Amino acid sequence: MVVRNLKGTRTIVVNPERIQFPLYGDAPHWRVGSPGTILGNVASGVQIVEASKKRLGTPDPTWVKVTFREVGGEYYLLVSPWPAPADPAKREPDTYPLKYNSRAKAPIIRGLKALFEATKMQLRADMWYEMESEPAEDEGGAAVCANWTKATTSPRTESSDEAAAGQQETETK
Repeated sequence: MVVRNLKGTRTIVVNPERIQFPLYGDAPHWRVGSPGTILGNVASGVQIVEASKKRLGTPDPTWVKVTFREVGGEYYLLVSPWPAPADPAKREPDTYPLKYNSRAKAPIIRGLKALFEATKMQLRADMWYEMESEPAEDEGGAAVCANWTKATTSPRTESSDEAAAGQQETETK
């Protein structure tokens, strides 16, 4: 714990293990859309970086493993930082490259269509599935999860974030 003295006689205690988020940013969340894309925000990007520090020892994750877990009758979408494969063509199942929106450093994971088909989850093309993300521990170590059972939906419209995500994908290819 770190003790910080403020002006006056008050003292606060700050836990350095707490994941820091931008002061005026949104709460960490993911938007999942058809055919299989996860768009995060800056705070969820911070969560992935922190999980990568704990799991892989590096703050720059380039790959993630995406899985579903059932816990107590609820389904969780789990994103775990993963070591980069030596040959991307021979990557492990359910591992995907992690990209970032160049303007906001928000994470983007694409190509999840096969995962959703395997789990028999059908995503509507006209909807976003939105959920808060939170730090988690998986059998392999630190990860980030979102409660899929409690996901809310909203109409999907072309936004500047989605357009930027598409632009970012073309820039990185």
